[in-house]
Amino acid sequence: MKDTMLIIISLFSVLTPCLGQANTYTFPTLTLGMTPISGVVERVSPLCPPEVTCITNGTVVDLEFTLLDCRDELAPLTYEAIEENNKLHIFISAMNLHNESSRRADCIDVPKVKRQIVLANQLGEVKLHFLGAN
Repeated sequence: MKDTMLIIISLFSVLTPCLGQANTYTFPTLTLGMTPISGVVERVSPLCPPEVTCITNGTVVDLEFTLLDCRDELAPLTYEAIEENNKLHIFISAMNLHNESSRRADCIDVPKVKRQIVLANQLGEVKLHFLGAN
């Protein structure tokens, strides 16, 4: 029992600094609200090109999002990837941040924003699931 407790305490002391580092995001000052949006896959490629010897392999997914108004922004993506039956399911939360200045702007075209998801040691046929988006 004492050995088990020692292992648990040792693991906790090693992991605590990692767990304590939370990512934070500050919304732009003119943000009025947000709406979930979906994107399209531009390209799926291996993390390590075939002609190169790498320590690790994985998958790189290039995405493009069309924002809802010309001055809106895309919040940082959050995602989780799960391998199941040779498929790589990626659950993505992408939020369009509505900007107050979009109300007053004469938009010629809405912007497109590119983002990349890098998944080390995760392989399979990519299936995207955008959370909350229609």
